Parts: sequence; C-alpha cells; structure tokens
Amino acid sequence: MFSQIVMELKSDEKLTYKKASTLQGVLFENIDTEYASLMHQQDRHPYSQYLLSENDKEYWVVNALTEEAYENIIKRLEDRNFNCFRIKKGDIDVSIANKRITIVEKQTLINELNTKDAERVFNLSLLTPMAFKQRGVYVSFPDLRLIYQSIMNKYSSISDNMVMMDEETLNQLVENSMITKFNIRSAIFPLEGVNITGAIGNIRIYIKGSDVLARYIRLLLKFAEFSGIGVKSGIGMGAVRIREGVIEK
Repeated sequence: MFSQIVMELKSDEKLTYKKASTLQGVLFENIDTEYASLMHQQDRHPYSQYLLSENDKEYWVVNALTEEAYENIIKRLEDRNFNCFRIKKGDIDVSIANKRITIVEKQTLINELNTKDAERVFNLSLLTPMAFKQRGVYVSFPDLRLIYQSIMNKYSSISDNMVMMDEETLNQLVENSMITKFNIRSAIFPLEGVNITGAIGNIRIYIKGSDVLARYIRLLLKFAEFSGIGVKSGIGMGAVRIREGVIEK
C-alpha cells in the first residue's frame, strides 16, 4: 500500500521546501526509536517527505511506500496528540492546523495496467528541486532515462514480487516517450555544508508506444507521487505531481 499524510502548517516564519531537510529530524523524533534507527541504515527509504507552499498555505507532506512504513510513520503523525512541533534549527514553533490522509493499494495501480484506458500525455510538476547522481556527479536536468530509472529502482526496492528495473524495459520506455514541452528552472536545495542544484517547474511527457507501455508509464508516474524522483527524496527533494491541463508558458 502507498499512503500520504498532508499537514497544513502554521508558523510565524515562512516555511519553504528549503526547510524540509530539518523536518526529517522532526519525523524521526516522533516515530519509534528502533524503526528510526532502521531507516538510518537503509540506502533507499520506504518513505518520502517534503514541504509545499501552495495557495498561500504551507504543507508538510509525508508518504509511506509500504504497510510497515504506514504503521510506523503515517499512523504516528496522524495521532491527534501530534499537533505541533519545533524546528530546532532556528527555533521555529510550528502548529498543525489540519491533516488529511490518502491511501492507495498497490494492487489498484497494477490492475490499471490491464483495465484503464491509456493516456498519451502527462503533465508532471516538479514541486521541489529534482536531481540525480550519475557517475558520482549530480545531474539537474530532467532526463527521461534518469527519471524512469529512478522510479523503477525505488519501486523495486519496496516490492517483494515485482522487479521493475531492467535495461530492456528502460530502453523501451525511453525510446517510446519524449518531453514535448517544459517550463523549468534551476533551484538550490540547501543541506549541511553543501547546496544541491535541481530542476523545478513543469514538463510534458508524450508516449508514442503501445497502450501497455503507456499504462506502465502511468503506473510509474503515479507511484512517483508517493516516492519522489531522484536523490534525497527522504529530506525534501524530488517531489512530483501529475497535473491536469496545460503547462504555463
């Protein structure tokens, strides 16, 4: 199962995506110590989180990619006693105005591979800076091979019976889709002692392959709304959303 909790935040200080890395500490402080320790040891985390400013409001979004992560993370944050917290860096007091939870069963997405009509165009919003690491170097431009590869690796890491990542499938995805329109800019994501440059904005992806391939790409992109794309999705980078309508000029 994939789950998401969206918490509307209230604070005297504006909270942008640049503060998201500090919220990983808040997250770990409010879950079981043993589970938090396990998360520190894993290369790929079964969760993602980010800060989002939208319609003059600020939201903390936390996603869980497994049922275990849902039980240990989302349920802890859902507790009504978790209604405020302090960001230690800057001594910022934050209250939580409201919460909403979304749950999508993994099987629901898989079933859509055979039952739902295939879209050919996807408008993907890069909500927080998205970057990749290739041969030890950060890459900030949203290349489709890197996008698909990242999502497939994330899905494979939390799946017991469905390995997404293989070169043949990846090559087919890249050969049969293209970015036809984009409105992006570079953006800095600050970490302790280093700044990572990523891309933020909107891209349009067109699929020219078979219906099965188009539905497969839809599955990947819907999963990416929970997992994030690229590096550092556990501390606030790579958050994405499929959007309806046209890309702004």
